Amino acid sequence: MAALHPAGLSVHVHAIGDRATRTALDAFEFAQSKGAFNTSSPDQIVHLQLVDPADYPRFAKNKVVADVQAEWAIREVYTVEALEH
Repeated sequence: MAALHPAGLSVHVHAIGDRATRTALDAFEFAQSKGAFNTSSPDQIVHLQLVDPADYPRFAKNKVVADVQAEWAIREVYTVEALEH
């Protein structure tokens, strides 16, 4: 991320679980702490099936778009079972 932002590129990360989301937010914060911030296009974390509520404010703080697909909100047996285990 720290190398892509100075080139004017935004970063698009896929994260399903809360740990993956937190890790992606950590990476965005690290890149920004190194002075790398893309002002031309927002960065995104997509899918976001599970996000720890403690991480919600970090999206705004780091100007990261939470890109949620409605398909993940459909109640399907395979997704419900996966979340219960």
